[in-house]
Amino acid sequence: MSFIKCDPRVYARCPTRESCEIGAEYAKDSECAQFAESVLNQPATNADRIRAMNDEELATMLFDYKECNKNCIMSSGKHCHEICEEESVILKWLQQPAEED
Repeated sequence: MSFIKCDPRVYARCPTRESCEIGAEYAKDSECAQFAESVLNQPATNADRIRAMNDEELATMLFDYKECNKNCIMSSGKHCHEICEEESVILKWLQQPAEED
């Protein structure tokens, strides 16, 4: 029997992830493999990318957001989160397909 490892994008969406970990192995003909195939056939969203980030990547992203927020306040007089809440920009962005770096 051949095995494959759990992909971080699959793990982030897995309804039973409490019972395994990223990189866990499962049989190619298992329910996990079928679920993984369905997830990997969909484009990754920005939210998927965030869920798959390690601590260093998340820290960098949050720092960049902090800088964006500072620039936004200086140019508009409003906090960025107020602007985003008004326009539901954050939710829309999270659900968009992720751009490759």
